[in-house]
Amino acid sequence: MKKALVVIFFIVLLIVGLLLYKDFGISWDEPLQRDLGKRVFNYVHHQDPKMLRSKDKYYGPFFEYILFLAEDSLQLSTVREIYETRHLLTFLFFYISTICFYFLVKELFGSWKLALLGTLLLVLSPRIFAHSFYNTKDLAFMSACIIAFYFLIQFLKKQSYISIILFALTAAIATDIRIMALMIPALGLATFFLLTLKSKKFVHVLTLSVLFVGLYTLFVYIFFPILWEDPVDRFKEAFETMANYNQKTATLYFGKSVSSFKVPWHYTLGWIAVTTPVLYIGLFFSGIVAAVLALFKRKFLIYMLPIFGWFVLPLGAVIYFKSTLYNGWRQMFFIYPALLLISIYGMTWLQSLNVKTKKLVTYAVVVQIALVIITMAKLHPHHYVYFNEIAKLPGKIEENFELDYWGNSGKQVYEHLAKVATEEQVYVIGTHLSTEYNMHLAEGGTKFVFTKDSSQATYFIDHRSKPKQLSASGKIPVYTLVVDGNSIASVYKLN
Repeated sequence: MKKALVVIFFIVLLIVGLLLYKDFGISWDEPLQRDLGKRVFNYVHHQDPKMLRSKDKYYGPFFEYILFLAEDSLQLSTVREIYETRHLLTFLFFYISTICFYFLVKELFGSWKLALLGTLLLVLSPRIFAHSFYNTKDLAFMSACIIAFYFLIQFLKKQSYISIILFALTAAIATDIRIMALMIPALGLATFFLLTLKSKKFVHVLTLSVLFVGLYTLFVYIFFPILWEDPVDRFKEAFETMANYNQKTATLYFGKSVSSFKVPWHYTLGWIAVTTPVLYIGLFFSGIVAAVLALFKRKFLIYMLPIFGWFVLPLGAVIYFKSTLYNGWRQMFFIYPALLLISIYGMTWLQSLNVKTKKLVTYAVVVQIALVIITMAKLHPHHYVYFNEIAKLPGKIEENFELDYWGNSGKQVYEHLAKVATEEQVYVIGTHLSTEYNMHLAEGGTKFVFTKDSSQATYFIDHRSKPKQLSASGKIPVYTLVVDGNSIASVYKLN
């Protein structure tokens, strides 16, 4: 029965993904990410040196290379074909990670029911699920981290040569998507040493450690072409570049425009607090309490140590180094699975207290899941602008927080315009690079032409804030896309 339920769950999840992947628009960064993949592909297969001159040459190439390899192999040519395929493959990578997440929870807590629940919570995280279709960097990195941490736990438990190879391989792939994944081998080896501290098999422990470090280094090098000519210096440059990425922009955060170079220390925590289902956060704090109590009683589950490190170390690093952050907290999505694992840890502790608490927690979880499902259905395909009840406390959400910063809603905006615009050919201009691309995904989008000349354009599409020149002229939107009571995109008629 349990195997049937698990299989049914993952079949349903796959079907849902296959049904929904065409619903999402193209984000601002997707064309840029595709260009990265193309440059890496051409460097690897045609020795084209353009990659070496790119400002993004140190950006993790692994997943973008895979996506462009698929595009080239399938001989995709149209914008629609290319980006819908990218969305499908990005979701499938996330889907693989959900399977690994299921087994990761099962390994940690020894329960298939908790494993299924944990995977459900991961999927029923509105922002995460939306990004799992089009975010080829932050969500791909999160997916890679889940897979690597599963094999980390396997390595700690089995300590076999095959587990070392798989852990080294998956950790290297995560590192070659984003260099922050250096924490994964560090956490794995630190926990390994703690587990074997009292062991007398010193040679065995040292052999396994050296083998892992060697394999991990080799795999990182193989999958990161920029390192091929000068591994040491270029890896150092890549680390320094990505540790504080030079991207100047501003993000609306609790009503203030915050520079990406000067985000407050609580920036990531604040975004997590307002964009995560409330119960998940409550259970997370229960997990913190449970861990502290377990430490005092010397009953702390050693395999949870790398999980807490997964959440705490990156968060501490960006706070300490004052790292560049922007566009909500998408750069930190990769710590979210750790938050959920700590939440599950907290839930198991609460349920162990007494029968009444167990029933109350179970009821709360069921209600929260039901509410999230309803909300995601209501917001689709715009659950990337999901906010919880906490976000509504300071006032109107659109006045306090960044919404459609990536312009994903362009697809739906064009589909509306296609129905109301009577001209055979309509010229549009916009604030996003995605404005140029989303017309190709929209039904009826062939009538639109993107222009950079405002005097030629009929419509101006905006996804962030009302342009000063339009405010000065007193123009009002002819169409506003409203999601959950918030304006996420506006269209202005220019002539």
